Amino acid sequence: MAQEAQAPAMLAGAHVALGIVRYNTGEFPAAREHLERAVELFAAGHWRYRGAWSLVATRAAYLVLAHARAILGYPSTALSRAPELLAAARRTSDPDSIAYVGDLSHHLLLRDTRMVAERADEVLSFGSEYRRPFQLFVARFARGWAMAAEGRGDEGITEMRQSISDPMFAESSFIPQMLVALAEACGKNGRAKGGFDLVASGLATAKQTGQTLAEAELHRVKGELIMIKDPGKVAEAERCLRTAIDAARRQDARLFELRASVSLARLLRNTSRRDEARTMLTEIYNWFTEGFDTADLKEAKALLEELAT
Repeated sequence: MAQEAQAPAMLAGAHVALGIVRYNTGEFPAAREHLERAVELFAAGHWRYRGAWSLVATRAAYLVLAHARAILGYPSTALSRAPELLAAARRTSDPDSIAYVGDLSHHLLLRDTRMVAERADEVLSFGSEYRRPFQLFVARFARGWAMAAEGRGDEGITEMRQSISDPMFAESSFIPQMLVALAEACGKNGRAKGGFDLVASGLATAKQTGQTLAEAELHRVKGELIMIKDPGKVAEAERCLRTAIDAARRQDARLFELRASVSLARLLRNTSRRDEARTMLTEIYNWFTEGFDTADLKEAKALLEELAT
């Protein structure tokens, strides 16, 4: 209808809506395509014709597009506009700016502990000052994740659980990946049972709602939790990790494929299959052309160097 009516602002809004839906259903290439088109239209100034609604849509487009790009395997590209958008938000002191949450959530997705801790404090301060519950919701979770990553496991897990228990945000598109992060933290801090419960909840919700953006990650964490709780169940853990890799490949989610491949390579190394581990991990690592300073690619490189000796 927007194309027939030659209404570019409406067309941009439709692309944003479709992009967000495709992202939530794990169709990351389609999500990127729609959101990039929306950003092109908004960059041409078409958001001005529909006022505040288009301003919100513009912000959402940039945020979800950055996540989609990172998951597709382009983490540096995903963060390329983050400093610019964040600087603009700081200059205007816009209490509704999604740039604050967007920048924080990008660093959380890419597992940058230092930046997550730094940005979480800023967003908490801003959200408290302007009474913005969504900003507080994300920032509190991120602060808890940073605590757990820095060795304060019990305190961090409590903070994360309190954040995601808020019924106001029960259906937020952030929840699936938050469940993954929390389940991982549980596994690393001696709470494998709690991690399994979170993974089961995430997979059940994905099946019920079709919100499968974290499908590969949930299967990966399940495999890792099995190895933590019962290292003897190698075959079961391996099935979960291979399921995670298959799901990631189906979605073109290269970042998630890399993570699952690292986990599987460790399992293969520990079961005297080092050559298979090295071959498999080399293939996905060599696919990447950027982001070599991110935690995931550093971890993969370190494991490859170990497997080569």
